[in-house]
Amino acid sequence: MAGNQTVGARLRVVIAPGIGIGPGKAAMLEGVRDTGSIAAAGRRIGMSYKRAWLIVAALNTHFDAPLIEASKGGKAGGGAQLAALGEEVLAAYGEMLALTEAAITAPLARLAARLAKRTPATEPEPIVSDGTPAKPAPGPRNGRGSGCSTAPASAPAATDGAPGARAATKPRSPARKRSP
Repeated sequence: MAGNQTVGARLRVVIAPGIGIGPGKAAMLEGVRDTGSIAAAGRRIGMSYKRAWLIVAALNTHFDAPLIEASKGGKAGGGAQLAALGEEVLAAYGEMLALTEAAITAPLARLAARLAKRTPATEPEPIVSDGTPAKPAPGPRNGRGSGCSTAPASAPAATDGAPGARAATKPRSPARKRSP
């Protein structure tokens, strides 16, 4: 659901096999440009410090020159800045995104006009890729319930065949004693 909250295109461009740029890397480049810090850029998009550095390292190794230039901390405090190639890559991605948005405007409007009118009470059940209704997320312990029981520990579980009823479990045998 997180990726489908904004109407329009989410563009991910594969430049070469295994090398691409999409919304996350573009946001990292913009963040470094705007904040002067890899850590701050990562925080800005909800990314951990380590993940932000991994993305910067990947971006810098995928191209023939660094996209982001970082300086170590110390008295000057360190920081990062977008290199000329970083500005070029970000501009090219922005241009591709704008062209994509322009290309889909008319067909997207036609599709949007054909959407069913919905109210919260008539929202359809979510569907997974195989066409079956999505199941609610399981609770704790892999969907086996909350782990809390209202029955006394010595009482057996229900076995009346009702959906969700568990069969009684046999008591554990006492621990074996090891022989010397």
